[in-house]
Amino acid sequence: MSKHLTVTQTAELLHDLRRTAREFVEREEKITREYRAKIDLAQKRLKQDLESVEADSANKITEAQAEYESAKTRAEGIHERRKTRIVKAYQTSNRQGLQWIEQQEGRKKYPIQKGLLDTKRNKEEALKANDARTAEFHGSGTRSPQGLSRLWEFSPDAARPAEDA
Repeated sequence: MSKHLTVTQTAELLHDLRRTAREFVEREEKITREYRAKIDLAQKRLKQDLESVEADSANKITEAQAEYESAKTRAEGIHERRKTRIVKAYQTSNRQGLQWIEQQEGRKKYPIQKGLLDTKRNKEEALKANDARTAEFHGSGTRSPQGLSRLWEFSPDAARPAEDA
């Protein structure tokens, strides 16, 4: 027997080879399609996940900014109220300090002013009394012993002559 194949056998082998090559091509195309489908699906999921993460991040950033603004507004309000209290306390303290100074000044001024008024009044009264005594002295004939004795009554500190024994 010869080792050569017959035409029919060769044709059959060629046909089998073509069929096997077609099967391989079909399997390759199927695998390629499945691979591409998996890649497309993975890319689609990745894109969705990325969009989801970006949306979540944007929401979280917005929330964080809102919380920041809220905290900032709250802190500014606290600051303004505290500043107002400090300004009021400063003004009240200033006013009370000035009142205290005025009270201290008044406590020291009152006795001095009273003393000055009393001195002025006493001086005027003493001048009037002296004027009256002077007029009486000039008008009553001070040369007589009775006139001198009257003078001594008004002026007890005046030197008196020694009385006759």
